[in-house]
Amino acid sequence: FQKKIDTFDVVIVLNFGSEDQQVSLQSFREDIARYVQNGGAFAYLGGDRSFGEAQSAINPFEKVLPVSTAGVASLEPFQAKLTPAGERHPITALGTGSVSSEAAWAAFPPIPGMNLTRAKPGSTALLAHPTVAVDGNPAPLLTIAEVGRGRTMAISTDGTWYWAFPSHAAGAPNRNYERFWSNAIRWLVRDPDLTTLSVTADPSSVE
Repeated sequence: FQKKIDTFDVVIVLNFGSEDQQVSLQSFREDIARYVQNGGAFAYLGGDRSFGEAQSAINPFEKVLPVSTAGVASLEPFQAKLTPAGERHPITALGTGSVSSEAAWAAFPPIPGMNLTRAKPGSTALLAHPTVAVDGNPAPLLTIAEVGRGRTMAISTDGTWYWAFPSHAAGAPNRNYERFWSNAIRWLVRDPDLTTLSVTADPSSVE
């Protein structure tokens, strides 16, 4: 891992958190931080072992995470809500044709709970809980940050796969779940087609 990490396009960690796992990953703490600082992409997904009591002083990802733990997980199902930043960010841009991104997200089914986290200074929440607040702000579900030359993302749940359920409902498949993950990975690795700002000329060619 230490020899090859700089060749990885993205590192994704899902629901790590038991004490044994945290200790075993400690030897990679500085490698992961260096990888991100030098331009790497890192995504951390929640779950019953990812945040909360699992977030201790030995958490090997603390240096690059865009969030910190904020208490006991909320286990009530809820509908993810776009934040103002999420309404205009390429990761959460799922609108096609006459369907807006807001409508596309509203069509996703509820997910069964989330870890409570707070966004760190300099990070941006794109999705949040519609009613639960942390420090007076909606509890973030999807949070991103630029760390050095790299990019990081935290999703405070391991239940995004619930969003795949309507993909083939009623014989009319859509790809919004796949599009979300495609957008997320492409943003993390700095795909030039997924920049926050794009400029297009009206005529097909200009002098």
